[in-house]
Amino acid sequence: MSAVRRAVLPAAGRGTRMLPFSLAVPKELAPLGSKPAIDFVLDEAADAGLEEAIVVVAPGKELLQRHLDLSRAGGSWPGLRIRYAEQREPTGLADAILACTGLLGDEPFAVLLPDNLPLAPDYRLASLLELWREHGRHVVGVIEIDWRWSGRFGNSGRIDSRPLAPGVLAIERLHDRGPGRFEIAGAPDAPWSTVLRACGRYVLGPAALDALAASRRDTRGELDEIPAVQRLAREGNLLGALLPMPLFDVGHPAGLLAASAWLAERANPVEHSRPFQ
Repeated sequence: MSAVRRAVLPAAGRGTRMLPFSLAVPKELAPLGSKPAIDFVLDEAADAGLEEAIVVVAPGKELLQRHLDLSRAGGSWPGLRIRYAEQREPTGLADAILACTGLLGDEPFAVLLPDNLPLAPDYRLASLLELWREHGRHVVGVIEIDWRWSGRFGNSGRIDSRPLAPGVLAIERLHDRGPGRFEIAGAPDAPWSTVLRACGRYVLGPAALDALAASRRDTRGELDEIPAVQRLAREGNLLGALLPMPLFDVGHPAGLLAASAWLAERANPVEHSRPFQ
């Protein structure tokens, strides 16, 4: 299969979960240590050898574009071109991806959600790209979590699957999105049960654009990606790549603080003697 050269970074959302911070500053620029959260995602794309990042923005996100343009001009992410697509209203992830259709051509592409940030030192986006090249099937990143992560993510992404190889799953079902947060049963004195959850990393072939375009808008008028991904799973055309933890939802204040604490512990292990749990 052809190599993946581009990534889509949807960044047109209003950041309502990060109010009041996001009234003045795009949530993607929320600081994690000494750099904005979105910089970690662009580092990820550059480290994987991608050639282009298409950042989906909305009116009012000029500060985000200015940061990215100045950083790129200053030498950040060498070899990675940054382009922009516009989504005038935040009407769903499928809409955001489809806004990039003219820039993607008839090639596979990655989708990297800036809110979902994998920070494990041994995580590599290149492992997902390699699965696409080997099998020619769409790929989604998957995390395995237990009750300690209950409530730390939005209530979507629960999957049913079967193992194919170490770290590789055949995705059989993606559950519908639900209200509230992603809850997992369990307790400190009970045996741990784990749940598999798809997270915001995809490698999609051109056929996925047709599945996204065929999705119906929900009651809020949003074009969500979940029906399209469910279709790919039903067709037996979706693989899961098990990602190392931790992964943080940095589009939520609690997740941003947890990611900051984890990074601080790694930077100053003596001052932060308790590992993140």
